[in-house]
Amino acid sequence: MSKNFFPLTNDLMFKILFVKEPELLISILNSVLFPDREHTIRNIKILNPELVGSSPNDKRSYLDIRAQDEDGKIFHVEIQVAHQSSFIKRSMYYLSGLIRNQLNRGSMYSDLKPVYQINIVDFDLIPSENFHSKFKFREESNPDIILTDDVEIHFLELGKFVKNDVRDLKNNLEIWLYVLKHTSELEEEEMRILVDKTPDLNKAFTILEQYSNDPQKRDELEAKLKSDRDYAYDLAARFEAGELQGVEKEKFESARRMLKEGFKLDVVLRITGLSEKDLKDLI
Repeated sequence: MSKNFFPLTNDLMFKILFVKEPELLISILNSVLFPDREHTIRNIKILNPELVGSSPNDKRSYLDIRAQDEDGKIFHVEIQVAHQSSFIKRSMYYLSGLIRNQLNRGSMYSDLKPVYQINIVDFDLIPSENFHSKFKFREESNPDIILTDDVEIHFLELGKFVKNDVRDLKNNLEIWLYVLKHTSELEEEEMRILVDKTPDLNKAFTILEQYSNDPQKRDELEAKLKSDRDYAYDLAARFEAGELQGVEKEKFESARRMLKEGFKLDVVLRITGLSEKDLKDLI
């Protein structure tokens, strides 16, 4: 029987887990960034532990995680469910800030620390069959030449991770992706196998159980989970008023705003009544 945990694809639940148990953040960072154990993060400090976005007036906040290890390396982790056509540009904007904001007046460029960004998304983003894509600055005509090792961008696409049996999971990264993708469907036997493979997950399951079984905490998470839906209904109401006035342009403006806010294409099509062909220039 499923434990009916609240999904870790909810960005608030995601951040709660890693703020409460930084060891779990170390585990997932090591599994993504250093699978061959050429380096191991041992200690980490979360730079933005505040759980913004949990109040009813701040439901649209992005609940990313910024952290720094014992060597000064900086990490940015975000989970995103709703498709955003500008997601990569937004990631680059955040990444540039993590580099730029390191230096104060009088600081030397040599003081800059490496920056690693991990984007976990529940939609197809990179034109590749791989569920894990890693990007660095390389010379175009000779990709073996890397400009610097101090910047890495990783994308983990849950939809491309297709393993459905815990016994088939080969490493910690696959284990983490399985847990992220199937949190709400996990059964006790699966959890036992997962904990045997990665003991730290016992802490994760304890927190998930606490929040999933606490009515007040679950209500907070449910409010965050449905905020996109409420926002979509609000946009739909505005669109409907424009449609009644015969303003065709308003359809496309509504669609443009929704796509920019990260709503999935099928939701935009359903609310606006436009066809996918109509929207091809907006995507």
